[in-house]
This record gives sequence, C-alpha cells and structure tokens, in this order.
Amino acid sequence: MKRLLNIVPVLIILAVPVVACTFTAETLLPRLDAALAADDGDARAMDALPVMPPEIQTFELEPGEDIIVGDSITATWASLGGEVQLCLHAERPEGGQQHCYDGLPPAGSLGVRVDTSLTGALSARLTVTSARMGSVEQTVDLGMVCAGRWFTTPVVERCASQPVLETEAAAQPFERGWMLWLRDIGRYFVLADEPVEPGTGRYRLLMTSDPLNVTRDTADSVEAPPGLVAPVSGFGNIWRGDAFGTGYREVLGWGTQPEFAYTALYQCDDDPEAPTCYVTHPDGWVVILHPDGTWSEGETLRAYEFPETGDVASGS
Repeated sequence: MKRLLNIVPVLIILAVPVVACTFTAETLLPRLDAALAADDGDARAMDALPVMPPEIQTFELEPGEDIIVGDSITATWASLGGEVQLCLHAERPEGGQQHCYDGLPPAGSLGVRVDTSLTGALSARLTVTSARMGSVEQTVDLGMVCAGRWFTTPVVERCASQPVLETEAAAQPFERGWMLWLRDIGRYFVLADEPVEPGTGRYRLLMTSDPLNVTRDTADSVEAPPGLVAPVSGFGNIWRGDAFGTGYREVLGWGTQPEFAYTALYQCDDDPEAPTCYVTHPDGWVVILHPDGTWSEGETLRAYEFPETGDVASGS
C-alpha cells in the first residue's frame, strides 16, 4: 500500500503532458517506466520526459526595405521551445557589423533605431535555441541601408556618396546618340549609340567639363541638311570641335531636333576608386555612367518624378 501511495502522485503529475503534447501510449509508456524506476524526487526523472524542439512560427520586419540611417525598424516574432535571440547584421566591403539582442521572450516585438554602424547590406536573423534539441534560425534581408536615399527605384547595390542633386540641364537628340549638359556639376555627356562590345548593353561615353576652352568659331561654316539641325551654344562648340579637346560631329551625326531644357537628377555611388553615377534622361529613364568610359540604360531603374524647368541654354 505504501508503494502504491508513492506511485500515485507521480502518475498524476505526468498525466498532464500526455494531454497537452498528444504523445501516444507507445512512445510515452517506456519513458514513464524510466521515470518510475528513478529514485523518487530525483530531477533525472524529468529528463526522461519528451522535449519540444525549437520552432519559429512567425518572423516579420517593418519596414522591410528602403531603410536609411535614422529610421526605426520593428521586428515581430512568435516562437516555441527555446531561448530567443535577434541579430542585425550589416555587411560592407570593408567588413561586417552585428548587433544582437539576447534573452527575448518567446513571442513579442522589438524596435531598433538604425544608426551609421548598420549601413551596408542589412539582414535580421532570429534564432531559437534549445539546450537539448539544438537551434533553428530565420533570416530576412532588408536591402542596402545608406545615410541617404537614392533617387532611383529599386536602389542600386552600393550607397550614394551624396544626397541627390537636382540641377538645370539641357539635352539634344542626334542621329546617333544624345548630348546632355548638367549646370550644377559643369559637365557635358555625349551618349553615343556606338556599342563598345556587342551584346553587353554598354555604349561609348564621352565627357567634357564646363566652362569650355573655346579656341575658334566655325558656326557660320555649318549648314544642316533639310529636316536636321546643327547644334548651337555649348553643344555646338563641342560638336564642331571649336572647344579644345572636342569634336563629336562624326560620332553623333546631325541633331534631329533643337536642344531643350529639363531638370535632371544626378547621384553617384560611394566607391572610392571608381564610382558609378546615375542621371535622369529627359525621356524618364536613368542613364548609368560607368567609370570605364561607357554608358548603359538603367532598364529596371526608374527615376522619381521631377519638375520641368524653363529655357536653359547649354553651357558656354
């Protein structure tokens, strides 16, 4: 009788997990036998009970993209079966930086303000660890985190070296390309329709700084064929070769319409040795200005809307 009284409380305690965890009799009875065989009150009896493996039920972050320094992001999660850790990892060419938060509840949320230490390719990792059943983790990529936003969408793979520059600009189409002039950076861009290598989508790019060093004036000797246009102002000087180091008539052909004004957006990435720059084309797409002297169309890059301006003559 005494032996029976010693057994009954154990059976009552162990019956609770059977209902909650839905273990079958075939899997549970051998473990009950092991518990009964152990010395009464010994903690080792509890080690024979089933253990729930760690599980991540949900893991979300808001916002999930287009994050800049100073923004706040909120992680929300629900998990089972272990200790919870959240880590934010920023990967940069010079190395990574990681911030981790330990001892979090099985379910909850955490807000984090993004500072300059988290610039780069940012990701968030949630880890749930059980001492006996190992760990599980889930990672969410948050894209590039920069000090400021790109004017293009989606963003490019590096951070911008400066805020977007909005500048008065002029443009003119030609038989074999375009000329662009940006007032605030003092630069002419000649976008020739001349592939540097077939199939690459890269074309010849020529650039000239403004103000120009004009050494002659041959405008009176140029007469465009019917339906075509001879460029004037700064475009005319560099097209005819009247400015030192220029002469793009053979490259571009004649103008197909007069030059016109527009507002351009301009931004470069933060590559310290060979930055790539981006400028809005008057037709609404983005011109990618590569450091190897080529240009390409942004394809999936689309510029935000920008206002029109009045008449602007191209440079000097």
